[in-house]
Amino acid sequence: MNNKKMVKKSVGKLRSEKKGKKTYLLSEPFPVEEIILGNTKDEVLRFLYKGGNPHSISKYLKIARPTTIQHLNELRDKGLVRKGQKDEDKYGDPYQITEKGRFLIEECVGFPIKSSHKGMSKDKKTRGHAFIWKIKSNKKFDWKKLLDEKKIKFEPKGIADTPRIIINKKKVWLGKYNISIFEPKWNSFFNKNPTKSRNDAIYEMNQDIETLKEKLGIEFKYKFTCRRQHYGFVDNKEARFFIKKKKKILIKNEKGYWFTIDFSQNEYKEAETIHEKDALIDGHGYQDLMNSHEKTNFKVTPTFILEAMNGIQQNQLIFAKNMESHIKAIQDLSKGVNEFRRENVSWKKEKVKEIKKELKYGRQTKLERFI
Repeated sequence: MNNKKMVKKSVGKLRSEKKGKKTYLLSEPFPVEEIILGNTKDEVLRFLYKGGNPHSISKYLKIARPTTIQHLNELRDKGLVRKGQKDEDKYGDPYQITEKGRFLIEECVGFPIKSSHKGMSKDKKTRGHAFIWKIKSNKKFDWKKLLDEKKIKFEPKGIADTPRIIINKKKVWLGKYNISIFEPKWNSFFNKNPTKSRNDAIYEMNQDIETLKEKLGIEFKYKFTCRRQHYGFVDNKEARFFIKKKKKILIKNEKGYWFTIDFSQNEYKEAETIHEKDALIDGHGYQDLMNSHEKTNFKVTPTFILEAMNGIQQNQLIFAKNMESHIKAIQDLSKGVNEFRRENVSWKKEKVKEIKKELKYGRQTKLERFI
């Protein structure tokens, strides 16, 4: 009985794992697309990416060959896999991964379908916010006509009377060539680093586009760029210091303003990277710098480095002086040794002369006393 219960539990667990799915967000250079793969299909695609074939995949995943072929065919329908030549695989029709499938594995970020992208925690202290997305569609639409047909209210904005609507509490501008989505100030995406925070924002932007398609009853493919992005580092030591002193920091370089500490979101006590193009790169650089400072408890400051370098320089000067005195001592010792050697040689010569003289006159018959 116990064995049967254990088997049932393990099978139930295996089934629940098989039911799990992953959502991938495909982006440039391909049209933006959300691809949902079950765990098994995900493993099949990854094994194929590593050079597997239907036979080896079936053996590795312990699934029947027809099941593997079915998964590969479904992946082919999604454009992730293609069929190759029969003679390339002795076990049957081969399958090869496409550029789209390769891009999905190498570049795309996977999200659990029911995951929450919001909410700050101890390990999620990067706040992505203030995003503006520029979406370029592969089709042109008469937005005003579509909105009137669907009886959706809009406001004409700007010189061109561009229709602006609200999608998921966000302002969406339906331009002639581009769609612009403005993330509201209150909408924040907390995660471990700027890239993950941005990926969460992209995921939500993709959901907004799907909502727009559904409301207007249209279909199109698109590419997107980020026109504005801010990344705040919550509960930052520098920010706490300057906010306490009620000082605002705004740093500018040749590209423009890129870093700030202000009081716009005082409850977060955050330092922000704000450059419209480079905020993501700047954010990672700043985060690495602050993490490095955290490891040394902020002891490695410019003053600390200058003092350390000055100390090294002083030590080098002392070492140089010591070396000079050592060299002089060695030279003096060398002179003393040479002088002793010369005196010893001259003494030996004189002694030999004396002994030879004594031998000549018969006062000594041996060289016993000569050492």
